[in-house]
Amino acid sequence: MNKKQKKQLDNLIIDYLRDRGKSHELKVADDLSERFEGKLHAATVLVRIDRMKKSNELRHEAKAVHDTMVWAKKL
Repeated sequence: MNKKQKKQLDNLIIDYLRDRGKSHELKVADDLSERFEGKLHAATVLVRIDRMKKSNELRHEAKAVHDTMVWAKKL
C-alpha cells in the first residue's frame, strides 16, 4: 500500500465515522471491507485505525476518530 492509498484509506475511515457516528472498530473494518467487495481487507482497515490512534501527523483528523470510535479491548 503506497502513501497515497494510505491517506485515502485514512480519509475513508474518517468519513465513514462522520456519516455513521459511534461505531465499534471491528464493525467499521467489516463494513468498509464489504463495501469494497473484499478488495480492501478488514485487517488493513484495523491496522490503519490503530495507526491513527498513535500518529502525531494525524492527530487532528484522528480526533474525529477518537470522538466516535468504540475501541476493541485488546486480549
